[in-house]
Order: sequence, then C-alpha cells, then structure tokens
Amino acid sequence: PGALPSAPDLPAAPGRRDLLFLGLLALVLTFGLFLYQRRLDFYVAEEGFLWYGAIGAAHGEVPFRDFYSYDPGRYYWAAAWAKLLGDGILALRFSTAVFQALGLFYSLLAAWRLTHRRWLLALVGVLLLVWMEPRNRLFEPALVMAAVAAAVALLERPSLRRHFWAGALVGLGLFFGKNHGLYLGVAFLLLILLLRWRWPASGGADETAEPGLPRRLGAWILGGIAGASPLLLMLAFVPGFFSAYVDSIRFFFEQGRTNFPIPIPWPWRVAFGVQTATEAVRDLASGVGFLLFPRFAAGVALLVILTPR
Repeated sequence: PGALPSAPDLPAAPGRRDLLFLGLLALVLTFGLFLYQRRLDFYVAEEGFLWYGAIGAAHGEVPFRDFYSYDPGRYYWAAAWAKLLGDGILALRFSTAVFQALGLFYSLLAAWRLTHRRWLLALVGVLLLVWMEPRNRLFEPALVMAAVAAAVALLERPSLRRHFWAGALVGLGLFFGKNHGLYLGVAFLLLILLLRWRWPASGGADETAEPGLPRRLGAWILGGIAGASPLLLMLAFVPGFFSAYVDSIRFFFEQGRTNFPIPIPWPWRVAFGVQTATEAVRDLASGVGFLLFPRFAAGVALLVILTPR
C-alpha cells in the first residue's frame, strides 16, 4: 500500500524487417507525392523566401547577417543538397521531401507501437502526409514527428543515452527555429520530470544503476549542447553572426509580440452567407481545432495524474 507504480513492461523493439518496411513506406509515400506535385504551383512569398535563402547560403551568405531569414538550419540543409543537385527550385523541393521522409519515418516508428498491421500503418502514413503541408514548411512537422518518436523511446526506457538523444533533438530544433527549441525543450523537460515522478525505478537493462534526476538532466543538457553545436559554432566563429542573431531576438521584444494579431476564428463567427464554401469550411475547422486543443491537453493532464500506471 502506498508504493509507487513500477514502469510498464517494455514492448518489443521493431525488427529489421519492420524498420525496412517503415522506411520504404515513408519513402514511397513521400516521393510519390513529390513526383506528383514537384512542378505544380509556386508561392513567391513563402517558397520563394526559402529558395532565396537557400541560394544565398549555398553561395556563402549567412542567414540573419546577410539576408532576412528564419533560423539557419533549413537554409544549410537546402544548401547542402544544392551543392549536389544545383540550386534550382526542383532541387529545393527534393531536399525538403527528403526531410519530410525522415520525419514520416519517425512518426511511423511511433505508430508501430500501437499497431503492427501494415495496411493500417499505410493509412496512418497517408493521413500524416496530408498534414505535412505546405512543402516549404515541412521542417516543422518533421521535427514534431521526430520528437514524438523520441518521447516514446524515452517513455519506454528512460536511459541516460536516450535522455542525451532527446536533448540533441532539442538542440537541433533550436538550430532550425528558436520557437522549435523552446517548445521541444519545455515538452521534454516536463516529460523527464514526469518520468522521475511516476516511475522513479524505471531504468532499462542497459543501465547498471538507476540514474537520478541530476544525471538525467545532465545527459539531456549535454545532448542539447551537442545538437545545437552548429548554431553554437556559428555564434562563436562566424563574424557578425552573433550580433545578428541577438538582433533577431530583440526584434520580437521591440514589437511586443511574436505573431501578427490575427483573431481566433471561433466556429460561431464563421460567415457562411458571405464566404465561399471552401473558406467557411476552412474557418470552421480552424475554430473547432482551437476549441479541441486545450480540452485535449487538459484530458491528457488528468490521465497523467489519475491513471495508476
């Protein structure tokens, strides 16, 4: 009576055939979509903005310092592929598709924990593929998918090694976006504290002794430093980048906000008689999403607190 709950039994790890199937499924779905739409549309304000930065990075320009940009990770990813394939728009779209395939693979790896039925995993992959749009913003959902897989791995076996890799993902997210680093950092910190609270004796077989919270946080922080090392090296050694990076942070504080003040599209405010049917359905879905998300988060919090295991 009063004893803390033990860790759940660890599920079997996916075998080589499972990993091969999930990898091939991610590639087939991603590049099937890429081949279909690789020559369709061009949105200058978004995809053109990414293309401009990728060309600049490929030719030695530095994000923030030499051109207005998002955080540097996405530009150097695209620039690396530009060195191999050229700096055309199709090469850019191919590079983002590769990043998308990686994210989709990690999401399918997490979904594999719930079902091993391949037809069902294929349907999950299609659903997630539809969610990963538009193509110039594939970095955000791919990072989220990798974070879900890392969180699942950490829940299954909270070893120091997995704490390190979770921190590395946070650092990598920071390289791709300050907001990504912040969101991932808060999420994994809460998860680490949750694990220590709910399953204090949940070490895996690969650990000789159960790590305490300081060791877990230390491994996680070291991983964050390793993941953010490209950004840290740029801050230390690229002339002018440190001040430009600081200015990019100061910009938001001087505005007093981080986003444009767009009102929430509450479902009851949808103008069905004024908007087109497509616009009305879009706003209705957005409004319902705004209502569902806090309820979903509250439900998860209650499950965490009240569920015995």
